[in-house]
Formats: sequence, C-alpha cells, structure tokens
Amino acid sequence: MYALEKKTHRFLSMGRITLPSSQEEITRLSVEIAHEAATLFAMRGKTIQEEAERCRILLMACQTSIYIPNRFERAQTVLARAEKVLPQLDNSPLKVSLLTWCFAEAEEKGLLDEAKAIIASWNPKKRTAEQTAAIKELALFEETIQ
Repeated sequence: MYALEKKTHRFLSMGRITLPSSQEEITRLSVEIAHEAATLFAMRGKTIQEEAERCRILLMACQTSIYIPNRFERAQTVLARAEKVLPQLDNSPLKVSLLTWCFAEAEEKGLLDEAKAIIASWNPKKRTAEQTAAIKELALFEETIQ
C-alpha cells in the first residue's frame, strides 16, 4: 500500500517536469499506479484508520492515473467509503489528509473548511511532523485551485 503512495507522490512531483524525456517515465508510472490500485480497490481496512488510509491512497491514485478503468465510478465508490470513516476519525493528520484528497476528487468546499478547522485546533508550537506534512499537503491543493 505504501509503495503505491510513494509512486503517486513521485508522479505528482514529475508533473512539474516538462522535458520530453520525462513523458515516457510519467506514462510508465501512471500505468503502474493503475495496476497497483486495481488490487487495493477491492480490499478493506481492518480498522477505521486502515480503511481511511486505503481511501486516501486510492483517491491519490485516482487523481494521478488516467489508466484506471472506470476511474470516475471507482473514485465515487472510494468517496462513499471515506464518507463512512471520516466521522469516526479523531482530528488527526490522517483525517486532514483524507479530507484533502476527498476535496481533490469531489471539489466540495466544506471538506477544506473541515480540514482547516482541524488544523486550527492543533497547537502551532507543538506540531508533529505528520501534522506539518498534512498542512503542507492542504496548502498545495489550495495553491492549485486559486
């Protein structure tokens, strides 16, 4: 599961590269993401946190690979799964990240508002590395939608 996450992060960082030689690598990576996501779509997490993590990674895959068959339908299914687990999560970096990726797919402003409210509840002087990463991830999405 984490290999898929690493590939989606690599794909996202490669999207900024415009060299013609990188196009082949981007296509290859997109196909790999689609293949790895195909197995994960049918799997469910054993705990709420595992299910939230799967949903987050699957939404990342849906955003980064055009080679996922029935991409829109699969993304909607994952959003429905995420909708069930989000209320059960504490105000953690995982919840903020899942809200961010749900927003990337659904484009519902309420998702961003909820993520921002969670971040505002964190003590800025005692932020963890995970909290900081979730904040940066959300900021990146806000930059791309403006």
